[in-house]
Amino acid sequence: MKRVLSLILLAAILISVTACQKPEEDAQTLESTAPGTETVPPEEETGKLPPETDMPAETSEAPGSADGIDWSGIYTEFISAEFDELQESFLGGIAGVAFIDLDIDDTPEMVMFDLGASASMGVQIFDIIGGAVECISANMSTVGDVFGGDNFSQVYVNCNFFTDFRLMESASGERFFIVESGNGAIDFTYKELITFGLANNGSVTLEQVLYKYSEYDEDGNETAARYEAGRVSCTAEEFTSGYDAFFADNEDLGYEAAGRFFLEDKAYSQDYDGIMAMVEDAISAYVRID
Repeated sequence: MKRVLSLILLAAILISVTACQKPEEDAQTLESTAPGTETVPPEEETGKLPPETDMPAETSEAPGSADGIDWSGIYTEFISAEFDELQESFLGGIAGVAFIDLDIDDTPEMVMFDLGASASMGVQIFDIIGGAVECISANMSTVGDVFGGDNFSQVYVNCNFFTDFRLMESASGERFFIVESGNGAIDFTYKELITFGLANNGSVTLEQVLYKYSEYDEDGNETAARYEAGRVSCTAEEFTSGYDAFFADNEDLGYEAAGRFFLEDKAYSQDYDGIMAMVEDAISAYVRID
């Protein structure tokens, strides 16, 4: 009997111990799965993608822009804002507008012809420097006085066509623009070979390579002449040999600059709307250098 009672007592003790342990185990299970405490499996196991990150926006170069510079917008805004000053400075009016990358830096210069009465038209050249438009060269002193700045050149251009600005290539492969500037009247003429370059601050530069000035009598006979090579006096023979050597050493690439003239294709008026229309059409006519 005592043995039976001992066995019953042992079983009761074991049942009591088991009952006391189960809540603790359940608590441990709940604690390991409580919200906010679960361990997140690696993304390889869950199949979830990592959070999205900002990607660079796709960009495309719009017409009239280069290297992030909206040159067409800058020039049109300049003309719109300075229209009254431009009209006063150009005196007879604006004869034509073209955009030509004279310093080959992917941002074209604005070339504006005046309506001055002479054998050839005067040219005013504007460039974008530090995001602002500045006159770099002007046949009309009134334009240079108003819009010129620290980069203004004393070399100016007289010519008649956009295609007078010619793209050349040297024997070493360097490309650059030139223009054969010239003008005259009954008693004088001059001709000047000018090359264009790029300054360290990004502005276009003009350099006189060769220059000849002649005077004439009433019968049209040349009575006097002077010559320069690089702004240094030279002889007629040195001028001629220098001119011939220049074009022998440098090839004309046949680039044809394009723009719009006052009376070309359609007559643009000289009021605000007419000039802005001529500028917009000149932007559309711009010929990028390959």
